[in-house]
Amino acid sequence: MRLKPLLRDVRRAIEQLTEGWRGGGASGPLLMRAELVAAEVLTNVVEHGFAGGHDGEIEVVSHASDKAVILLVRDNGGPMPGGAAPCGLAPEIPETTEELPEGGFGWYLIRSLTHRLDYCRRDGCNCLCVEIREEDGNDRPARRCAAGDVRAEPG
Repeated sequence: MRLKPLLRDVRRAIEQLTEGWRGGGASGPLLMRAELVAAEVLTNVVEHGFAGGHDGEIEVVSHASDKAVILLVRDNGGPMPGGAAPCGLAPEIPETTEELPEGGFGWYLIRSLTHRLDYCRRDGCNCLCVEIREEDGNDRPARRCAAGDVRAEPG
């Protein structure tokens, strides 16, 4: 599927992806995690990769079974800061809800809900592939980042 980098198109894409995942056998917690990861990834692409407002395109390819969902997102927006997907460290939680930040949880959620995450920039395009598996305890290797990579999502 291809979409423009617009938030309204993200919602439509999530609906189409969800139907495809259901058709592939995904359900329950796997389907909910896949929807959340896809929404966070695509929203980040729109809000950060295309923050300058230039025209572009997002391509999404996905496959689902009752055991896993694979999501590949390719876009010609700006590169990830530092050339790598953020580690997604959990933001500090303030003592009161009034001080709670509006953002900053996206990459933490993405990495916490995925089993595998690969990113590269090639030929002016970002390529992100994530694998979300059927619940298998708390084994989420995507939470682990390269040694010394402690970047958190900005904002």
